[in-house]
Amino acid sequence: MSKAKRSVIAKVKGSIVQGAKKATELGFPTINIVYDVAVQLPQVGVYAGELEFGGMKYPGAVCLGEGAGDAIPKLEIYCFDDVPIKHGDRATIVFLKRLSDFVSGNDSSMKQKIANDVLAAVRFFGESR
Repeated sequence: MSKAKRSVIAKVKGSIVQGAKKATELGFPTINIVYDVAVQLPQVGVYAGELEFGGMKYPGAVCLGEGAGDAIPKLEIYCFDDVPIKHGDRATIVFLKRLSDFVSGNDSSMKQKIANDVLAAVRFFGESR
């Protein structure tokens, strides 16, 4: 794979926290990260990315979106594989390719949007091997 396709857009370190479980209810359990508000973030949206934890890299779909009533964007990743991680652990999210804009909607529209974004991320990683 060419370096251009795998160039890193941003890396964000933070702590794993309990989320609202909205994505889990739609069939896409995510890992939620609280990060330092002073960190440089990419544009709000959905990305192909990786979770770096315990010396391993776990590919997935990263969502940097507007949290309900929060001033700072919410960061979460749906990993394709199980990750042996628990609340309080420290990890890094690596943003590799922007896939789509962040949008909110009802459960059925969000489920389809997430499925489309996950498929785009799977394709990205399939092409990068």
